[in-house]
Amino acid sequence: MSAAAILLCGLSAASLSIDTLRAHEAGSSLSLERIWAIPPDAGHGKTLYQLHCRPCHGSHGWGDGPRAIPALAGQREKYLIAQLVHFAEGRRSGQGMHDTMQQPDLNWPQAIRDLAAFLSTAPRSPGPEYSGDPDLSVGRRLYKAACKDCHGPSAEGTAAGVPALGGQQYRYLTEQLDNFSAEHRDAANPRLPPAVAMASLSTRDVEDIANYLAHLSYLTADNAQ
Repeated sequence: MSAAAILLCGLSAASLSIDTLRAHEAGSSLSLERIWAIPPDAGHGKTLYQLHCRPCHGSHGWGDGPRAIPALAGQREKYLIAQLVHFAEGRRSGQGMHDTMQQPDLNWPQAIRDLAAFLSTAPRSPGPEYSGDPDLSVGRRLYKAACKDCHGPSAEGTAAGVPALGGQQYRYLTEQLDNFSAEHRDAANPRLPPAVAMASLSTRDVEDIANYLAHLSYLTADNAQ
């Protein structure tokens, strides 16, 4: 993976739930339902991660804040599967990620299932990048107004495929929020919640939300070790 191949943790709720993603699967060789039905082998997923993902996302899957590379560890499993499929099939932009997902040992259902299983149960980053602004009140208010209903009070996401945002890298969050605001994020639909929520936000609003999210901590049943 290259530094430009920044994976996962986009901000879509309805557009990236498993139910909605079924509508995009016509003709796909990587059926989300088929992948989810496969018994996972997290050990194999760890091997794949170390081989293909570690150089950019780090040994623990915690990302790289200054390079705007997202943390993957502890992310929601169905969301990870969906994004890996999107990159593999070119439905999400990122040439480096697309090329990586063409590798024979990655571009098949079992590998995607295993990689997502490993990452979803990996311990989350203890120290994501922040903006440095200690005032989180504006970001908290904006998040609760625009994002909480789908992503949860601690930005923990849902098991159905809404991504967790809490504790993500600040610069990655600002980039993805900006992409949704400009309707550049491939999976975004201007009629769906993320694009609607972002349409009226200023650059400073985006920075405040991202800083607030980076400070959040959440636990799920998978990563509460």
